[in-house]
Amino acid sequence: MPSGRDIESSRQVWSSINGYPGDYNYREFYRDIGYEADYDYIKPYIAHNGVRVHTGIKYHRITGDTEFKDYYNPQWAMDSAEKQAGHFLDSRTSQINNLSQYMETPPIVLCPYDAELYGHWWYEGPYWLYILFKKIYYDDCNFELITPSEYIDKYPNMQIASPCRSSWGANRLQRSMAKSNQRLCT
Repeated sequence: MPSGRDIESSRQVWSSINGYPGDYNYREFYRDIGYEADYDYIKPYIAHNGVRVHTGIKYHRITGDTEFKDYYNPQWAMDSAEKQAGHFLDSRTSQINNLSQYMETPPIVLCPYDAELYGHWWYEGPYWLYILFKKIYYDDCNFELITPSEYIDKYPNMQIASPCRSSWGANRLQRSMAKSNQRLCT
């Protein structure tokens, strides 16, 4: 049983470049009226010393890799979240079908994410989760939501793996596998 984070599902959900949170219809995190509104207008709503701060009021969508940002449209964002929840479900269903051919027990796809992603960096993330969980419950899918410890209780006989120590995050394993660190993995 692989026990690490699934790379493909991580990329789809976590990456702001080629994952769902980077969708051009989603709310732009970095554009906030605390920094963009006329100073005299925003002054009563920012820090007492007059320093501009995030207000949480954001009128723009990601739009693309450009300084010009279109106005945020909540319906477009919801449409994107619904489409992407379906894509994620279809991707996991296909992945599990493929892996099942080579395993005696059902595969587990580990998809842990930092909670700050949902609603903070990815404003539409909670809605995406809601739609995904509805689809898992109502649609015809070949898996169930389960914790790693529930899986181990249900399928106690599994392959044992001893992964090398590494740092968390994408591309960090390659850095930790530098010649100076290879002694840690022997």
